[in-house]
Amino acid sequence: MILHTVNAPPGSGPFEACLRCVAAKDQILLLGDGVYALTGSSDAINGLVNRGVGVHYLLEDVQALGVVFEPSIGHAVDVSGFVELTERCTRQLAWYV
Repeated sequence: MILHTVNAPPGSGPFEACLRCVAAKDQILLLGDGVYALTGSSDAINGLVNRGVGVHYLLEDVQALGVVFEPSIGHAVDVSGFVELTERCTRQLAWYV
């Protein structure tokens, strides 16, 4: 199981590359500009959930950026939750602009 940390905004090269590489049972943590994927129609996020990917977002970044979205999308984590995800996953890939 891989933890994909995504700090790239939706539509960017790194964000789209991550979407192509992620597999069922992998985990994605949206942070920084990556949390903008939670807004709008969230088609990418819903597609990931339907494929069995765990979607998480860093609550501090959502609050700092003022992102508004449907609260049922993904799972909020704080820094301690981020650490827990890194401990649960055998590998980590970072997707940044």
